Amino acid sequence: MIQQQSRLCLGAMKLVQWPSLGRSVSRILWPINAKSHTSLQPYSKSATTAQVEKPTPDKTEEIIKNKINEAPSQKASIKPTAAIGIVNKPETQFPTSKEVEAMMKVKALSSAIDICSTFNPQQRIQALKNLVAAQSRPLPLIQKLTEGISEAAPNLNVKELSDLLFVLAKLSYIHADLLSSVCEALKTKIKQNTNAAVIGSSISSLRNLQWKDPDLLDECSIWIQKNFNQFQNPTIFLYTLALQNHSPPNLEDLLKLIWKRMKNPPPVELINLVWSINVLNSSFTEEETRKALSGFFNPKFLKSLGSGPESVPLWIKLWNLQAVAKSLWGQAELEIPAVVKNKVSKTLVKSDKAAMISEATQLLFKDLDSNLYSTNVPSNMGFPIDFTFCINSSMTAVPLHVSTPDSIRLAVMIHSYHECCHPSKEPNGYRVFEMRLLEEEYKVISVPYHILGGGYAQVHEFFESTLSTIAQKNK
Repeated sequence: MIQQQSRLCLGAMKLVQWPSLGRSVSRILWPINAKSHTSLQPYSKSATTAQVEKPTPDKTEEIIKNKINEAPSQKASIKPTAAIGIVNKPETQFPTSKEVEAMMKVKALSSAIDICSTFNPQQRIQALKNLVAAQSRPLPLIQKLTEGISEAAPNLNVKELSDLLFVLAKLSYIHADLLSSVCEALKTKIKQNTNAAVIGSSISSLRNLQWKDPDLLDECSIWIQKNFNQFQNPTIFLYTLALQNHSPPNLEDLLKLIWKRMKNPPPVELINLVWSINVLNSSFTEEETRKALSGFFNPKFLKSLGSGPESVPLWIKLWNLQAVAKSLWGQAELEIPAVVKNKVSKTLVKSDKAAMISEATQLLFKDLDSNLYSTNVPSNMGFPIDFTFCINSSMTAVPLHVSTPDSIRLAVMIHSYHECCHPSKEPNGYRVFEMRLLEEEYKVISVPYHILGGGYAQVHEFFESTLSTIAQKNK
């Protein structure tokens, strides 16, 4: 544990109450609402859920409304199938697609939940599609509709599994057991699949969900290599691998095929490709990467990117790549427009992250002595360092402005829920790349959100163990 010196505390800190962090973590643990994700697009407009149409009114809706408005005694006697307009049909027959659509329009949520309890897995998926089309996200209904699908996943075909992943991504609904079952089923059926759009849609959904299944990504990578001519945009798959920080066994072979196909690519595609290769730390096409990096600093190329909000993510990637170029040939200056710098500085630190940084520093530094640490430190590489501080070889913290031969500079990177892949809770490709870029100047400490959520004792145990390891390595 860090020894107490001056006003430093990592060993003598009083117990700090964590209600504010509990609230901030609970907020970030729940994904953002569906409306903010309605712009997500599937990989292809082939026969996938991308072609989901909004439900159209029909006579069944009128029947449902009439049934719901009946007296309670009458409602109790209505069978679920009768409530959605099925007359004189055997009880074992399930509702039709039209009837499923009409069910989604029922305003009484409890009635809708009762009705969907009779649905088979295919009808449940259709009902989820209708929620996506209606831009509606009633959690109790989604939970009811997804009940039992985990057990049924092995019996669904590859398109149904892909459609299910797509609607879960659109609804921002992360259910560990369900997603694990769907991914497991896809692994066994992907080899027999001949539809590239289905593979592309599944990959897009995994990326949007930030759900990382290494074995499924490996299977997709093998399928794309074998069916490369059918797959329209393999660079998107490479980008997904980068965001999830996963390198499949055939990565180098896949990169060879991708580079052969690249002929005058659009700037966006080229930047994403080179950035992805560097995130995955691949040594393949090093010479081509050097040429691409050199071209990125051409004023004419930079001018083609623009400076609107939509171009900010590209500028951040270029900022990352500037650091890579400097390590390759020592000097590479990227002229970033002032308007872009302003936009980047406003978007880099979000409120949930600020709360996590504040709580962590309150736990670690007694009286919040500003001589001992600094928060939101500019890295000049397109991202801020969450906070920095220094220790010596005896694990005693020293003021930042005091430089001694044995002092160790530490950069702490805290990862929020949305900066981690699930279910592993490991940092995503962005964060891994940022930490690797920092390693030339700092010893980097990676802190996933669930460490902070564990409270005072867990945070101190984590930092004590991490700092002890760092100090031992630097003796």
